[in-house]
Formats: sequence, structure tokens, C-alpha cells
Amino acid sequence: MPLVETMIPNPISPYGLQKLAGEQWAKMFTELYQLPVVCLRYFNVYGPRIDFNSDYSLVLGKFLKQHSQQETFTIFGDGEQTRAFCFVSDVVTANIRAIESPKVKGGEVINIGAQTSQSINYLADLVGGEKTYLPQRAGDMLHTQADTQKAKELLDWEPKVSLEEGVEITKKWFEGKN
Repeated sequence: MPLVETMIPNPISPYGLQKLAGEQWAKMFTELYQLPVVCLRYFNVYGPRIDFNSDYSLVLGKFLKQHSQQETFTIFGDGEQTRAFCFVSDVVTANIRAIESPKVKGGEVINIGAQTSQSINYLADLVGGEKTYLPQRAGDMLHTQADTQKAKELLDWEPKVSLEEGVEITKKWFEGKN
């Protein structure tokens, strides 16, 4: 940690493999057809309009739904796994800058996420509720942390919204939905 764009990819899940395949397609289109494709590697994007009904929802969406139904939070593993949560408005800014920056060339891969990671237990504490621990799921990464140096250099970008602020905004949005 942190994860750098130049590391040799080694996906441990079908989801990760599919993301890598997408990056390879983008690079191929840049090389073959001079289509200036840029791949932004998002790290755990969250915020208002988060999907909380899918089995594949991000953990914050699941916690908000469980909290609203007065259920305990389901955590796979010990909850000490960490994620580089990134608020949706920061991701939108990164996308716009990737489109507009004259420094970005086709075929680039750029990390978009938090430079510091927080545990799933900490996220659960921010939402506020009891926790239930289940066995760790196969294919889940234990830790993610984004090296965002390339995003700073090429996009003049870094995340602005703290996890605490972003969770509070997302909680208020969710409460307005229910």
C-alpha cells in the first residue's frame, strides 16, 4: 500500500478481472485508432444516490439500509479491512479534469480515491449501530489505498470531502428517501 498505477495487476475476483480487461480494451483503442481514452480507477465511490438495495451495493449503502430497518450491520471478516473511500463529488471533479487536462494522453490509467484508508468498523461506527461478523468472503481485498500522485500531476486533483463529512451528507440524503 498504497496501490500505484504502475503495479502489475493481479485481480483476485471476476470483478477485478473485468475492470482490467476494460483498461486493456481502452489502451488497445488508443494504440490502434488514436482514440484518447483515459481510465480512472475509482476506489470505493459513495455518496447520495448510492444503491442500497442490491446484493452488490457498497458497504455504506448496506449499512444505511440495515440501520433504517434497525438491523445489526453485517460485516464480512473482522471489520479491520480498509478501503480508500472517495465521495462522489470528488469523482465528478476528477472526471471533468481528465476530459479537460492537456497533460492527459490517451491510454493513461489514473487512481481516483482517498490517500488514507479507513476500516469497515470505523465506517460502521460513523453510521452508528451494532455489528455482526460473518466469515470473510472469497475474492475480497483486505486493504485498498490509492496512490494519487499521478492524479495530482496530470489533473491537479485530490479528494476534498472527508469520510466523516461525506457519510453525514449521505446519511441525510438516505433519511430523506425513507
